[in-house]
Amino acid sequence: MTIPEAELEYAPVTGLQELRVKVADYYNHLYRQGKSSQYTPDNVCVVPGGRAGLTRIMAVLGNVNIGYFTPDYTAYEQCLGLFLRISPSPLLHRDVNDALMDPKEFEFQVKGAGLGSVLLSNPANPTGKQSNCGVTNTSFSFFVFVWNRSYMT
Repeated sequence: MTIPEAELEYAPVTGLQELRVKVADYYNHLYRQGKSSQYTPDNVCVVPGGRAGLTRIMAVLGNVNIGYFTPDYTAYEQCLGLFLRISPSPLLHRDVNDALMDPKEFEFQVKGAGLGSVLLSNPANPTGKQSNCGVTNTSFSFFVFVWNRSYMT
């Protein structure tokens, strides 16, 4: 068996440039048509799975109290526990069928826990679509307002 020498090397940490271009183009086609801002390969990182992606994110954060919703993706607790400089803090989600908690409850929990970051994702809303998850532009804007006001990442 002969393997070309170029194929014996690892791929770039963020993924192959050609693949990142295709992913950016795909998301622009699906979600950004007619919008002035478009994704570029610089906005894309290709990882071999969820845990690897979360681990990369955690590796670049400094000393921080990071909130995550419970119940949620089980890898969160595992990945958050790998880094001593990260203090995980669960945000208790009362209704697991909603993508996000009530904005006022979110603000209360963020302030109470002194969070510097929040890990957002939810099995109830894996695609981020607003149509069926109860998140309005107003409520999402409030989440962003809380993040900005709290200097969160």
